[in-house]
Amino acid sequence: MGEQPIFSTRAHVFQIDPNTKKNWVPTSKHAVTVSYFYDSTRNVYRIISLDGSKAIINSTITPNMTFTKTSQKFGQWADSRANTVYGLGFSSEHHLSKFAEKFQEFKEAARLAKEKSQEKMELTSTPSQLVSENSLLQWHQQYYPPQHPCLINFLTSFQKVVRARNQTTSSLSFNPNLLFALTLFSTSSSRSSLLILVVLLHVNKAICFCCHFH
Repeated sequence: MGEQPIFSTRAHVFQIDPNTKKNWVPTSKHAVTVSYFYDSTRNVYRIISLDGSKAIINSTITPNMTFTKTSQKFGQWADSRANTVYGLGFSSEHHLSKFAEKFQEFKEAARLAKEKSQEKMELTSTPSQLVSENSLLQWHQQYYPPQHPCLINFLTSFQKVVRARNQTTSSLSFNPNLLFALTLFSTSSSRSSLLILVVLLHVNKAICFCCHFH
């Protein structure tokens, strides 16, 4: 469906003077249509207003925004992304109140959409895919007791390198299949194999470790 208007009204549009941060500067010569839009694909709510072909309001609603009634017919909200404060002058108190109600409604919807998105991200990061670098060695020792001492040295070096790179997160993406591969190498009868382990971190960086088995 894409982005569709879900509520419209008419108002005079203003923006705060960027120099004084006090005075209002009119951005429309007359009352224009001000609409709430909803993008079902991205779960995003926006306030949009056009004066002819010029967009005079393009404001994405976020959970931390607040619409404030400053008089019976005037209201305002700050948009940090646009680095401005928008003001709307309505023809009646009823129109102002209706716009304020919708602002609060869509603000709450934006908050719920954000929380749902965060929960979905957490669910996709299962414990088997997230291994703390501090417990990587203990985890492998518990489930796959190594047969070769070089494997212990390898995993210990892995921990040291990750800490040296100042990773800011407590967990990193780690494919359990790689641990299984380590087990196969550690129990292998081959004495002259070269193991190259590529660990893809969550920041889309890669670290390559080489370990010789003698």
